[in-house]
Amino acid sequence: MSKLLNISTGIGATIVTVALVASHAGRATSQDAPKVEIPAANPKLEKKEFMRKKLTAAEQILEGLTIENASLMTQGARQLVEMTSSEQWKVKDDTVFRQLTEDFQRSATALRDSAGDFDSAATKWMETTKKCLECHKHLRGIRLATK
Repeated sequence: MSKLLNISTGIGATIVTVALVASHAGRATSQDAPKVEIPAANPKLEKKEFMRKKLTAAEQILEGLTIENASLMTQGARQLVEMTSSEQWKVKDDTVFRQLTEDFQRSATALRDSAGDFDSAATKWMETTKKCLECHKHLRGIRLATK
């Protein structure tokens, strides 16, 4: 079972990487990559827009990994940590949500700190993504339980 999981995870990562590399084929070097400015967290944003900004930061990290641009990775990871520290992030006040948030922040911070070591950063990216998915799963479970 774990071999199957490793194979499917590897295939998924390969597909995402190939798609990103193809989309960036016109770029000569990682220094040519445009800097994407992600606005700071704004407490007046709607939840959906707030999460879209988090997704933009995550995409920036993946792009940085793909083209080996540490500054893109650092910027995106820093934004994730800042956003998950904001008041707007605190959508639930339960112990599990708080723990998941702390785990995500630790993972995103480790990712930010490893931005120059692309092999290590790739592993930390997958860990951070997993933390993100675990939190979404928890929140979906709460919504289903309250319906």
